[in-house]
Amino acid sequence: MKTNFFAYCALFFLLIGTVSAQDYAFKVLSSKGHNIAGGASLKVGSKLTANQTLDVGEDSYLVLACSNGKTLEITKKGSYKVQDLSTQANSSGSLASNYAKFVIDELTEAGSEGIAAKNRFQHMNKTGSVKRALGSVATMLPSERSKIYGSNLVLKWYVKDNVAFQDQIDRYRVQIFNLNDEVLYTNEFKQEQATIDLASNPKLMKESVLVCKVIPLSKDNKELENAATVDGDAIVRLEEGESKQISVELGAVTKDNQTALGKLIEARFFEDKELYADAIHAYEEAIKISGGTEQFKKVYQFFLERNGFTKDTNEKK
Repeated sequence: MKTNFFAYCALFFLLIGTVSAQDYAFKVLSSKGHNIAGGASLKVGSKLTANQTLDVGEDSYLVLACSNGKTLEITKKGSYKVQDLSTQANSSGSLASNYAKFVIDELTEAGSEGIAAKNRFQHMNKTGSVKRALGSVATMLPSERSKIYGSNLVLKWYVKDNVAFQDQIDRYRVQIFNLNDEVLYTNEFKQEQATIDLASNPKLMKESVLVCKVIPLSKDNKELENAATVDGDAIVRLEEGESKQISVELGAVTKDNQTALGKLIEARFFEDKELYADAIHAYEEAIKISGGTEQFKKVYQFFLERNGFTKDTNEKK
């Protein structure tokens, strides 16, 4: 009898555990806008059951994690039966299990009050911080020769604290040179960031090494620093063999690289390959596609901080 009693107990707890593990169809990873289920507004961590109906408002954005570990994004206004969404998620899985898990963990962390410093800074020793170049401006690149896979270059920079003419800076001139010191590109930016489409400029496309310089300008168009005295940052294109290999691996990592979540997975892949310029562009695209969701901005900030790509983390390093 004792044996039967313990067997029944084991079976009972097994059944309870199974029901408990499957008491929801989806968990909310990210929610922007007016999203309601069961009469309650959805927030990070909210659970959706199969019998519920989800109402998504105008200009809203949702990332849901299915109980089977797969994910689903919703960007269109409307009413959705959770049961139907489960079917969609089951049929739209990604091969990026490791990268997807990291992204899901970060989205969950970004939606919580507590931020794990260990997770945010775990890669800083691997990449080092932004190099301390000569000149008043430090660009957010990890070394003197940063590799790039794609054709979109996002440059970010900051002005060093000891610069005497900080209050005179009105804007910045970004110039790109080849190794012969010929100017291939010039443009001016008010913000401390520039996005450059390398594919739109034939001169930029044919060069394997691009040297970038950022020069502060005053309101009267005066260069506050001589470009000749400024260190340039070299951006090196991948060789053909390397580029093909990255294409193959990236195709296996995510099939949905035009979605916000797909872009986050793409960014994590590029970071892992130490293609930081490509990772930065992917994060920027993810934020744009998601409509500026705060969680996506936080995940981007985690990336910048753990790699020493912010002024605070670089100065501390």
